[in-house]
Amino acid sequence: MMKPSVKKTPSSLSAFQILNLLGEKHQKPSLGQEVVTYTGSKWIPWGSDQGTHGLFPQRIAETFQNSKTLRAVLTQKSNLVASELTTESEQLQRKIELLCVPKGQYSLRELIKRVALDIQLHGEGFIKEVRHIEYAGSTPIKERSFAQHVDATNVRMASNVDDDLMPVAVFVSKNWEHYTRKEYRPEEIPIYGNGYLFEENEEGLVVKKTCIHRISDFEPGMQVYGRGNHTSAYWDSVLESILPRWNYTHLMNSIHLSGILNVELPFAPDDDTANELRDKIREQLKGENAFGASTPVNITGGDGKLSLIQYSLPQDGAFKDLTRTCERNIIMSCGWHPSLMGVAEPGQLGNVREVENHHKRAMEHEIIPMQDKIMETYLKTLYGTDYYELAKGAPIVFHNKPLYTPLDYVSENKLDEIIPDSVILEELGLTDDNSQ
Repeated sequence: MMKPSVKKTPSSLSAFQILNLLGEKHQKPSLGQEVVTYTGSKWIPWGSDQGTHGLFPQRIAETFQNSKTLRAVLTQKSNLVASELTTESEQLQRKIELLCVPKGQYSLRELIKRVALDIQLHGEGFIKEVRHIEYAGSTPIKERSFAQHVDATNVRMASNVDDDLMPVAVFVSKNWEHYTRKEYRPEEIPIYGNGYLFEENEEGLVVKKTCIHRISDFEPGMQVYGRGNHTSAYWDSVLESILPRWNYTHLMNSIHLSGILNVELPFAPDDDTANELRDKIREQLKGENAFGASTPVNITGGDGKLSLIQYSLPQDGAFKDLTRTCERNIIMSCGWHPSLMGVAEPGQLGNVREVENHHKRAMEHEIIPMQDKIMETYLKTLYGTDYYELAKGAPIVFHNKPLYTPLDYVSENKLDEIIPDSVILEELGLTDDNSQ
C-alpha cells in the first residue's frame, strides 16, 4: 500500500533569505558612533557591522567601484591634483620621478594621485614614511627616506590616544573581514609625532624605522575618522548602481512580462492540439534574441489571426529622472560642477567661458588646497635628509594647466574681443622668429 504524499513546508522563516537594506550593515555610521561602539579592542571600529569590527570603509570603496558617476568625478579630481611636478634641482627631480617610494614602485605624482583619491573617498589619506639607516661600524651616518601610499580602506585608528584624545597609532590590515587570519593580522604603526616602529639587524642596530602621516580635513562633529564629502549623497551612489542591475536581473530572469501572444486557429482545437502548438511556439521564443519564457501563448479557435500585446520596460518618466537626480546629487556632493563632467544644466546653453569659470573656481577651492596639503605632508617625510634641504632651496612646484587654450574661444565668436593677435600667433607657432 502506497503512503500518501506529504506536503513539505519550510520548518521556519529562516529558510527565506531576504536582504535587509535597513539593517545596520547597510547604514552610514552616525556621529560619534566610531567611539561608542568599541569595547576592549586595540583599534576603534568604523561602523557597527556585527562581528567584523566595522567595515564602513570597505562599503565606501565598494560604492566607489559600482557608482559610475562617483568613480568618474573622484578620478577626474585626483588626476587634476596629481599634475606635473618640477624643481630646479636635478637631484631632487630624479628623486620625485624615480626614487619616491621603496624599490621605485611609482613616482611622487602617482603617490599624490592615490592619496588625493583616498582623501576624497574616505575623508583622509595616509603616507607611510620609511627610513633606512646606514652605519659606519656602529655609528649612524646617513638616513634614506622614502614615502609610500597606504590604502585608507585598510586603516583603523588605535584605541590608545594622547592627551587630546587623538589616536597615537594606526592598525593596517589587507582584509579586515578576516583580520584574525595570520596573513591578515593587523600591523600597528605609530602616527607621525608619536615615535617610530623600529626594525633591528642581528647586531641590535636600528636599520629601519617607520611611521604614518595622516592627511585629513576638519569635519564638524568628527570624533576619530574622517568622512568624504560625497557621503552626503551616499544613497544616491548606492541607488545609481542598483538601477541598471535591476533592469539586468529583470531581463535575465524573464520576470518582466514581455507580452501576450494570441494565436487564433480557423477551428476550435482540442486540448492536446493546443498544448502541442503552444509548446512549439514557446520553444521558438526561447533564447537571448527572443522574447523569452515570460511571453504567455494563448491558443483559441477563431478567424486564424495572430496578434501580440507587447509590454516594455520603463525607460522614461520617474525611472529616467531618478538616474539624472542621482548623477547631479553625487557631482554636487563632491564639490564639483555638472558642466565639468559634461552633464547639461537645465535652462543653460553653456559655453567655453562658463565651463572655464567653473573649472577656475574648482581649482582655487578644491584642487590647489589639496595639492598644498599633500605636498606639505610629503616634505615632512624628507625632514633631516639632504633632499629636504634641496626642497627648501628649489621648491617642488605643481604645473596646473588651464582647461582651455586661447584658441578654444574661436568657436565662441569672441576672437576679436578677448584674444590679442600676438597670443593667437604664439599659439599657432607663427611668432616673428619662426613665421613664414
